[in-house]
Amino acid sequence: MSHPVNDMIADQVIDQVASLQDHQVNSELMRLGVPGQFVVTDEMRDQLADLLFQEAMERPGPHG
Repeated sequence: MSHPVNDMIADQVIDQVASLQDHQVNSELMRLGVPGQFVVTDEMRDQLADLLFQEAMERPGPHG
């Protein structure tokens, strides 16, 4: 069972990745240690969304 706040974070990450242009997806993946590719695929966007979601979940909340 998911938590509403986690769902909200996931939705924000998905929207963020969807709004990125291909070169921005490549830049973000490289920042996160994933080698860039010439052509950005849907799988790469999914991978970026997963990584950004993990990053967001590791960030401490307002209460610690």
